[in-house]
Amino acid sequence: MMSHNPISQEDVYRKLERVNRFSEKILKVGMITVAGFGLYIGALCAVSAIGRYQSPTISSEAQLETLIAKERRKISINNNCIIEGKLTNNLEAYSKKNR
Repeated sequence: MMSHNPISQEDVYRKLERVNRFSEKILKVGMITVAGFGLYIGALCAVSAIGRYQSPTISSEAQLETLIAKERRKISINNNCIIEGKLTNNLEAYSKKNR
């Protein structure tokens, strides 16, 4: 027959302690990972929100002219008014009024 080495109570406590330390390390890594992921998502949301409210970047004069033309069209469509019996947009009305 084979002889079995008895496991002492100290060996059991040592092994349990190692398992406990290992599980604590895994828990810490998990908590740090979750916190890091939360910060990452929060940063993405903040960048997205800031990006929505920034004015468009204009890199050339042609883009500026296009933007001005679009805004004038919006004004003329949305804010038509009659001055001196003539249908004009808001910009023309303002310029005539302040001459």
